[in-house]
Amino acid sequence: MEGRNYGWPHLFEDGKVNPAHAPPEGLTIKDLKATSTASVLTYDAHAAPMAMVFYTGEAFPAEYRGDAFVAMRGSWNRKTPSGYEVVRIRFAGGRPVGIEPFVTGFILEGGRSTGAARAACRRRATGRCS
Repeated sequence: MEGRNYGWPHLFEDGKVNPAHAPPEGLTIKDLKATSTASVLTYDAHAAPMAMVFYTGEAFPAEYRGDAFVAMRGSWNRKTPSGYEVVRIRFAGGRPVGIEPFVTGFILEGGRSTGAARAACRRRATGRCS
């Protein structure tokens, strides 16, 4: 949210200290943690969201309505690939409370991606592929 301090580049994830960045002069790590907004949810490093839709349909059980489906781009520079999936972000009371794999299997033998995660996210949430 605009105007908030999330700690980066000094803190990341759930308040872990980034050893490559000392706190600004006059501040301690304790000061930074006290004035930073912690992450609500975290995901694997080197993977990033490409597309997100909120589910409003009726094809899945009712508890899926209002949750988000996110197509994750994977990492190209990790020994074990991460990302390359569609995740479900569960919401309760309008706030995200959990993240879980929803559609996986976009990694081919040899570690290459099929590139289909984004299309799968859109198709499952809207019934159309784009």
